[in-house]
Amino acid sequence: MSDFKFELNSDGVKDLLKSPGIQEELKKHGQEVANRADGIWETKSGVGSVRANVKVVTNDKDTFYRNLKTNTLIKALG
Repeated sequence: MSDFKFELNSDGVKDLLKSPGIQEELKKHGQEVANRADGIWETKSGVGSVRANVKVVTNDKDTFYRNLKTNTLIKALG
């Protein structure tokens, strides 16, 4: 075993999780999930206090209720 020690810089990790590169990857993956899901889905992205995030949401009543009944969005993740 080596005596190597590894310590994360908290501010550096926060900056990485908020970076434009991470935001673009999240948007890409969110859009892929929205495209695989049946119905009308859209992505909303933002940067929180700790990290970037993306939501896949619908404003369509039929898609909303179909998702409640059949878990369409969860299945699109898989």
